[in-house]
Amino acid sequence: VMERICRLLDYKDQYESCLIHPNWSIAAMAILWEAPLFNRPDLFRKFLKTTSTCKRVALLVKRFHLAFVDIEEESLFKPLCRSSNERHHPKNAHPLAKASLIQDLARHCENMTDLVCYGWEMKPGDWEQIATVAHELKHLTVIGGSKQGEPKQIGVQVLSRLETLCLDGRFVINDSWAQTLIHKASNLRVLELSLENLDYDVFTVSYTHLTLPTTERV
Repeated sequence: VMERICRLLDYKDQYESCLIHPNWSIAAMAILWEAPLFNRPDLFRKFLKTTSTCKRVALLVKRFHLAFVDIEEESLFKPLCRSSNERHHPKNAHPLAKASLIQDLARHCENMTDLVCYGWEMKPGDWEQIATVAHELKHLTVIGGSKQGEPKQIGVQVLSRLETLCLDGRFVINDSWAQTLIHKASNLRVLELSLENLDYDVFTVSYTHLTLPTTERV
């Protein structure tokens, strides 16, 4: 009940709720740490330092957006894919795209359920390492693929638990990976990917055999 009340408060009041009573502090901190966002690099560095030294607060993080926040634009010509935006280009995204940074975040915030991150520098095996520590990860958005453009590094251990998978970029979906997706991603409810560079036969087979609910989207 206290957490529901805290969700109705603005950020300042949520913070001040921590000063009312220890029980209110527990409820308010669960909300404050649930989905952190940062508008300055120094705040992000403080967050990393805190989560690496204080396990109690690191475990409160549920949803994390490890990518530059988009500025909403009312335009007919805004990019459909974030990976095509100059803001998310590999040369700009490099500080946040490091595989070691993504792995450290998953290791400290092991209760994380939602993750948005860059895939520019991810190599085969990186996702499996993340899966071994982030046991609750169910919703994954990857902005930009590796240099090869192949998502094959998102292997069985990750796919088997995902409910949402968004591949934002020019990923090369080959038949082998599509078959893995069909047979192993049994919990998948939402799949988003670009049709660019996607072989029609692979798309047809994947779409036909994936058991996504009709209420969800592909």
